[in-house]
Amino acid sequence: MTATDSDSDTNDSIIVKERNAPPDITFRRSNVADISFHPQNDLIAVADMDGQITLFEYSNEKNVAKKKLQIHKKTVRSMEFDSSGRHLYSGSKDRSFKITDLETGQIKLKVSKAHESPLNRVRPVNEFICATGDEDGMVKLWDPRSGQSVLECDDFTDIVKDLYVDKDCRLMIAASGEGTIMSYNVRGKKSDVQSEFYEGEMNCLAVVHHDSKLVCGCGDSRLYMYNWDQFGYHSADFPGHPDSVNDMVAVTDNVVITGCEDGTIRAVHLYPHRFLGAVGHHEGNFPIERLDVSSTGEFVASVSHDQKVKFWSIAYLENIDYNKTKKPFFNRMKHKIRRKDFKMLTAKEQEHQLPSSNRGNSKDFFGDL
Repeated sequence: MTATDSDSDTNDSIIVKERNAPPDITFRRSNVADISFHPQNDLIAVADMDGQITLFEYSNEKNVAKKKLQIHKKTVRSMEFDSSGRHLYSGSKDRSFKITDLETGQIKLKVSKAHESPLNRVRPVNEFICATGDEDGMVKLWDPRSGQSVLECDDFTDIVKDLYVDKDCRLMIAASGEGTIMSYNVRGKKSDVQSEFYEGEMNCLAVVHHDSKLVCGCGDSRLYMYNWDQFGYHSADFPGHPDSVNDMVAVTDNVVITGCEDGTIRAVHLYPHRFLGAVGHHEGNFPIERLDVSSTGEFVASVSHDQKVKFWSIAYLENIDYNKTKKPFFNRMKHKIRRKDFKMLTAKEQEHQLPSSNRGNSKDFFGDL
């Protein structure tokens, strides 16, 4: 803790609380479209709706804009650093995808009309392969050296919401807005297994439990778990989110952070399945659209519709008792609640707040009386 004198003639002081996470990054003119943490350094790339990407150096004291890249004509829908951190892959609403060398600032690869529809996801696989997915369900694999596609699959009829590649770069999984997932043999350059169809959009993907379980966040508010390499039908599911799970990142071998339509970021333990509580919130109940975790695992960053990137310290997750159940909503009186907005409000009031959320728990308040 640090103290600052408020008046030289008195002994009063203003106590300034030390930050445990970087301050918000706020944009004045445009909403944030995507974020990506650098794999080695304290840098985060922030893409906006105007096609600009800004690199920020972050710390608990301040965030400093280090570089601005105006490389797309329209919204940058998706971007990600490669494993070295030197190259940034980006895909845009203008149907282009690009690879930018951040050391030189030069465009290493530019494919102007990569798809017939606006891109929604870009994922580097390795130095020889990268993947893209568009609004109409087309998935492509590319050879960055030649700039040519080596696989084109139109198995989906709706938007590609997410792409995940395993550590061995052997399999890639795509999640679709039509409620299904598909696996691809990267080395064989062919599609593999498609899952059953679900009622909600398949929005986001992560892997937990020693890389043996694929987790998919769905628009029906559930998390679906698949045994790795068995993607036809889920092996388990976990309900409890009050609305659509829009994004998700794995932060430990058994804990994922989810971004929900209700504007709350939650920590969820899987195997056994437990809600740990709320990590944080965005103002105005705007939906959480994007999440990413820093290379050290210390911070999670989030994006909503409030023109901000917010940072959350999650270091405390290492010391949480994972045997306790913290559901995001329960009706204590067992009364049926018809109005969705009232249900959401009640859920927010009753949900367990983790240290990063900056909101107190009622039992903690009354415990101090």
